[in-house]
Amino acid sequence: MKYQCCYCTKIFPASDAIDGYKEGYKTGFLCPHCNKNITDDLVSTETVYKDKKTNKFVGLVGAIFIPSSFILPQLDNVTWVHYVIFGSALLLCFIYGYAKYGDDLLSQTCTTQPGPGK
Repeated sequence: MKYQCCYCTKIFPASDAIDGYKEGYKTGFLCPHCNKNITDDLVSTETVYKDKKTNKFVGLVGAIFIPSSFILPQLDNVTWVHYVIFGSALLLCFIYGYAKYGDDLLSQTCTTQPGPGK
């Protein structure tokens, strides 16, 4: 598991978080980069990626294949060959995404919120 600091926006592993109790904070932990008190943001549903290219890839796949999956059945003269081509293209796109962005897509990164202070 990784965290993204709400102050400096850097991503760090949970094992690198500094115990805030030793520094006088009653709750939360310290960011190893900026040493500010932060806590888990458990209600956030934001997906955090290390690289903005991952967001673009996921958006591209969604923008192309979701509308296509609704349009393809509505067309006339669609045979099984069209579905095989569509499914193969989708599979190749997922294999490419997993090979190029696999670590980023599968890593769980939690956002944080400012800690309450000392």
